[in-house]
Amino acid sequence: MVQNLSERLFLPETLENERNLEFCIYAGNIEKLKELRNMEAHWTEEVYSKANLEEKWVELVKAITVILKEGGFEVWLPIFKENLQSIKQGEIYDDEKVVLQKTLQSELRELYRSGRKTTLMPLVWAGRSYHFKHDALQVYITTKFSINQNGLVTFIETNDLLEMRETCRVMVLQGESGTGKTSLLRYLASVWKRDQPCPVPTLSKIDYLIFLDCNAVSVGTFTYGDIIREVFSLTSSSTNIGSIVDILKRATDSVMFLIDCFDERLKAFEQAFKDLQRKFPKATFLVTTRPHSTPAICNLCEDLPLIFTAHGFNWSSAKSCVRKIGLGSLSKTSEVISLMEAKAMSLELMPLEALSSLMQCDSFMSARGEHLSFQFIHNSHANFLIAYHVCERLRNDKIKITNLLRDLKMDQRTILTFVVSILFRNKEESVGYHRLQEIAYLSRQHVKFYDINFFLDLIEESQYDKGLAQELARYLPLADTEPSPQIGLGRAGDLNSYYLWIRKKEIERSEALEMLLSVSTPSRLWLRLSDGIPADDDTCASKMAQYDAEAALNLIRNSYKNKPLCELKLSDFTVSRPLAWPQNLWWLDIYRCKIETDLGLQEGLLKLSMCKCTNLGHVSIPSTVKSLKLQEMDVDDPALPPGLETLVVRSCQVIRHPALSPRLKKHSFINCIFEDDIILHYALMNSLNFSDDVASGDSSD
Repeated sequence: MVQNLSERLFLPETLENERNLEFCIYAGNIEKLKELRNMEAHWTEEVYSKANLEEKWVELVKAITVILKEGGFEVWLPIFKENLQSIKQGEIYDDEKVVLQKTLQSELRELYRSGRKTTLMPLVWAGRSYHFKHDALQVYITTKFSINQNGLVTFIETNDLLEMRETCRVMVLQGESGTGKTSLLRYLASVWKRDQPCPVPTLSKIDYLIFLDCNAVSVGTFTYGDIIREVFSLTSSSTNIGSIVDILKRATDSVMFLIDCFDERLKAFEQAFKDLQRKFPKATFLVTTRPHSTPAICNLCEDLPLIFTAHGFNWSSAKSCVRKIGLGSLSKTSEVISLMEAKAMSLELMPLEALSSLMQCDSFMSARGEHLSFQFIHNSHANFLIAYHVCERLRNDKIKITNLLRDLKMDQRTILTFVVSILFRNKEESVGYHRLQEIAYLSRQHVKFYDINFFLDLIEESQYDKGLAQELARYLPLADTEPSPQIGLGRAGDLNSYYLWIRKKEIERSEALEMLLSVSTPSRLWLRLSDGIPADDDTCASKMAQYDAEAALNLIRNSYKNKPLCELKLSDFTVSRPLAWPQNLWWLDIYRCKIETDLGLQEGLLKLSMCKCTNLGHVSIPSTVKSLKLQEMDVDDPALPPGLETLVVRSCQVIRHPALSPRLKKHSFINCIFEDDIILHYALMNSLNFSDDVASGDSSD
């Protein structure tokens, strides 16, 4: 079918001037072009035969050719003809291609409508014969997803995850078993091409959503052709694979592949995955895997992929699972269901629906007949149920959480989070002080000076209980050594220790963080707005995070209203307007800062250190500062406070030396480079004692 082709024909945009354009229109065969456009533009084979269509096409080409020649634009004719041919090839399909295109889309829609790819089966055992099917669109449970970019973690809603395909065509979704990876893919397949409005905007732009379960392909190793045959089983039985591939290639960026369980068939699928990327260079790929296989999958990608993490259940999603997925439609007289009910009662876990939805049954045959054994499908589900059991036992006030968790070989951190969620979900029942002490004591092992997010998790799960925050504050960690590169936290350089790290990921949880800081007394904070390391030759390289330092400092200022902050260290940020500093700040250490305006430092500051910063001249140093240290930056006659007692300038480019106060007691210029050594030498000799340490990095004397 051909529609509005005359509207899409290439015409030169760089016309020489309006006079040429006017001549082109009136001197050319514009009447013929108008007639073709107005009377014959919407050509279809229902109105014209193929011969008549070709005749009209030739007339159109002749009319535009005359216009271009008469207007003096012969140079554009080759480009015009090339574009015209591409339009003709791209738009005129024969009957077979049109039918094949519709058949492929219809088969995909029917595949998902019939439930083969859009049902969730929590009981994945032999229960297929029991028809434990749940429509993914009806029972899908939203879980947490996040992306880590340059060390900064951002949480993403389910329906927004695909929006990032504009920046990268390969997305890897990693997560442990049971964190919602497969459920997400089935949900996406379920909402695609439904009659009702799609809740995922990106899917409305997709013409072909191809869902591949790697475990469903039975052959040992398979090619991209095997994948096409697996997905389009009906069409491929009567159509050449090459024709199907050709249709998909024409669809370009409106093709998306959902590839599930990649890690379970990695060796068998790796070559096919490479071939798919080459065959469909503009298609989008969403791949699921467990974390241990993520590096191997990334190595198979043509371009650097985006890596998302699925975090699984929290309290609200666990409740949704219990509510949405149950066994109400099953016969309670079934022997299998009776056995499951007995299992539930022995564990003292209620309701039955929760247990039955989260357990699987494995059967095996012996001489005595069939035997059934039960186990949890996913660790996250088991952790939730164990936490529920723990909370039921805690109704006895004499039982301790420590004793209940002592012998568990499961994820005690996750279980403890669920316990807090369950204990605090009822605001009418207060949690005893001894319980708060227990929770805080048990949680201390899960936080470090460089990561206090578990404390923030518990505060959020407790619905911001101040009593719990006060107990957690007693165990805030302080560092006694710098982090090593092995723990993946970047290079800290020669900066001092004993700081509690506050990063962008903690700042984003502002309500919980402000509550924790306001009831605690950490006297030294390191506000790390980026974990990235700038290039060696650029102290404020583009890799530096452009994070809102103002919001971060406002939070710290609010947390330290009535108490002193002995030392604050900031690194990797840009200042474009004065900041609101804590009122009782004594020492300030600024590292790798791009200064575009005055910092707005307040009186009362006693010690200031700056390293690898730009535009020192913008900084008004408070008169109360007694100690000033400048390192690895340009020094151009800064205005020093009159009461300054100690000055250290190390590895700096000294353009003009500062005017030194007679009250200065200690000073040193170490490994510095001076613009004019001799002039500076005599100036320093006149203003400093001979015993002072003055060094020039480029002096040969």
